[in-house]
Amino acid sequence: MVNRLPVRWSRKALDTLDEGLGYIAQFNQEAAHQLRVSILKSLEQVREFPQSARVVPEEGDPNIGEILREPFRVMHEIHPKELRILVVRRLERAPIASGERVEER
Repeated sequence: MVNRLPVRWSRKALDTLDEGLGYIAQFNQEAAHQLRVSILKSLEQVREFPQSARVVPEEGDPNIGEILREPFRVMHEIHPKELRILVVRRLERAPIASGERVEER
């Protein structure tokens, strides 16, 4: 049996994802649904294999990873007992500046 980390979303990350998916759903409900499924499926993989996600380049910390699902960047932090979803950003937004910490820590 695989030991999966529980997931804890920051309120801001969850709100940003819901807003973005809601906007997409206004034009294409199926696309919004498929994007949600894709993001959740990717997070399931990270729950099972915490080091499998791409490390956030501007952080340089192996415990801070990201999942890229256009148009979203879902950043998370791996803790011994949980996977924390820190931030959901739109990919077209400016990247996090060098030395700036990921939001919602």
